[in-house]
Amino acid sequence: MIYWIWLQKALSQGSNRLSHILSKFGSAKQVYNAGHEGRCALGIFNERELRMMNSTTIESAKKIYDTCVRENVTIITPDMEAYPGLLKNIP
Repeated sequence: MIYWIWLQKALSQGSNRLSHILSKFGSAKQVYNAGHEGRCALGIFNERELRMMNSTTIESAKKIYDTCVRENVTIITPDMEAYPGLLKNIP
């Protein structure tokens, strides 16, 4: 869950590139764990995306997660059954 938050913070909410990125990495956690070199090696990210991923900390994602838990806010990610199917395929 925290890796999804990290990826959304890095790419900005509503990014239409998630499907393509996940097809290359498999999961948000794997994108994070690839590090800068691994993400650069695939050649699928532009300079802005790489810069944002490098500057977005996992701690900032954890803070958002903790706030959601404290405020009883449900987080739904694209890999969850509850995620609306139509949202997975927005062009």
